Amino acid sequence: VSLSDFFFLMIRRPPRSTQSRSSAASDVYKRQGQEMNDAATVIQKRYKKKKQQGQKEQQRLKEEQEENDAATLIQKRYKKKKQQEQKKQPNQQQQQQKQQEQSINNYEAEEDQAARLIQQRYRKKKQEEKVGDEVKAASQKQPEQKQQEEIEVDENIEEEYSLEFDQDEN
Repeated sequence: VSLSDFFFLMIRRPPRSTQSRSSAASDVYKRQGQEMNDAATVIQKRYKKKKQQGQKEQQRLKEEQEENDAATLIQKRYKKKKQQEQKKQPNQQQQQQKQQEQSINNYEAEEDQAARLIQQRYRKKKQEEKVGDEVKAASQKQPEQKQQEEIEVDENIEEEYSLEFDQDEN
């Protein structure tokens, strides 16, 4: 006997044609209870779905709020940093001004020192020139004195010769 023969040999029982009133009502109530269970299940599924969507929405809103909080925090930090930089800027300007004044003072001090050094060198040079002039003058005087002395000697010699000559002639 094959499987197809088995289904063919199955005899279907005919439906009850007459039901008692109590069993008919009980079937209606059973069907209503089943429909209510089905409706409750559908409602529960919808509720769970809505609840999940609500949770997802809450999570999204929470993440969005965290992003907004982070952005706000970053903006506050940026503003604070900018204010600090603005406070530092006058200090930096004051420091730069002090540095410029100090460099000017240093330059002026170096200039004064250089001027003093130049004056010292100039005085020393003048003094050396004066000494040199005195030495030259002294060296020039000596030949003049020698020449003078020679002239005087020559004159004396001439006088002596002329006296001798005059005496010889006499």
